Formats: sequence, structure tokens, C-alpha cells
Amino acid sequence: MTRAASSPSAPLVALLAFLAGSILSCAAESGRPRMAWSWFGTPALDDAWSEAVELWQERSGADVGAARDAARGATLRAAKPPTLAIAYLDFERERRRAFAREVTEWIQTQSDSHFISDGAVDRWGTLEEVLETNGDDCDGLALLSYHLLREFGFGEGELYQAIVYKAEDAQYHMVTLWFEDGDDPWVIDPTAAMTEEMVRMSSIEGWRPLKLFSEDEEYTVRRSRRPAVAAPPPARSR
Repeated sequence: MTRAASSPSAPLVALLAFLAGSILSCAAESGRPRMAWSWFGTPALDDAWSEAVELWQERSGADVGAARDAARGATLRAAKPPTLAIAYLDFERERRRAFAREVTEWIQTQSDSHFISDGAVDRWGTLEEVLETNGDDCDGLALLSYHLLREFGFGEGELYQAIVYKAEDAQYHMVTLWFEDGDDPWVIDPTAAMTEEMVRMSSIEGWRPLKLFSEDEEYTVRRSRRPAVAAPPPARSR
């Protein structure tokens, strides 16, 4: 995903160029701050990212599937002694995490040979377009991990595409965030620019989340004054 100095969408790019003067890149490093975020904020009317998000949403027709109940494991876990239901949910959680890690490793391997920079014009492709062109930059490659997880049962309300920003070198990047059990999501980075491993957002230094979106939802991420706690993401708002 390249954030260039000029683009057919002049208002969007002019603002981003002013803020960052850089590209949405795929090179970074990891660390360990402890920052809490208010993930699901309503975008401002003049949000510079909304145009690109809305254009992509209009062109995406994927079946988003049914939402999962993020709190059911916590409810059943209170039972003593451990029940078959608890064993079932524990095994399910372990396998889902293992599969998400496999997807992370797979997409990073694919990016080694299928990363294609957008160049001067940044255009977010759909999954079909990325496969037809045999590659893309980080925004297109992130779609592969996002849709793979959806196909294997990761539900609506759990997975979002995310725009992240690194102030140190004014770089933008796109990743998939998995809200498994609260407001500290797992980061699935298609190019290993932000992190090579699937880790929690709170463990990554230097990068801050800006936007979350899916095929039909968009949120602005803001700093939160409260510490990160385990809580399910909000219900669908539209």
C-alpha cells in the first residue's frame, strides 16, 4: 500500500502528504509499549481516509458471515470442575490461534515474491483483483489473510482491515486485526513490516492504529484513557 505525493483523489492525498510526506510503507520494527486505544470511534466528517475506505467498500462483495459470541468462553470457564464444553472451547481457541499464525506465516512468505508497489497512484484492490494481478502491496496482500480467516470461520466483528502509522519515519501500512477476546487485538501483518509474528497490538512499539474497516463498517481509532481490558467489540452499527 503506497501513500504517494499525488493521486487522482486530490483532497485525500494532499492532506496525507501534508501529514506524512511519505508512503504507506512495508518496513518497520517491533517493541513493547502499553498503549490503550478506543478502537471503534465514529469517523469525522472530513476524515481523509474515509473516501478510500468507502470506494473499497463499494467494490467489495464478499460474504461476511455470522458474528461469533466472544463472551461465551468466559461464561463457561467459570464452571467447576472443568466441563466438556470448556474443553471443547479451549481446543477451539487453541486451533484458531494456531491457524491464524499459519496464515500469518503463509502471507509473509507469499509477499516475498508477490509484493507489487502501487507506485505514484495508490489504489486499494479487491481480493479478485489482487489474485488476477498476481500480487499487490500491503493493502492488497492483507486481503488474502483477511479473507482466508473469514472462509475458515472467523466471524464478522472479529476481523478488520487496519491502517496503522509510524510517526518516527512517517510511514503508513495496512494489516489485519483479529479481535479474539477484547480490545487488544492480534496483528496479522502481510509483509512483516510491523511484526513478523502474530502478536498483540499492545506489544508493538512505534506504530499507532488510525482506522478500522470491513466491507460495510468503518471506525476511527482514538487514544483511550482507560487501560486495555478484555471486552468484545461492539455490535454492528449499520
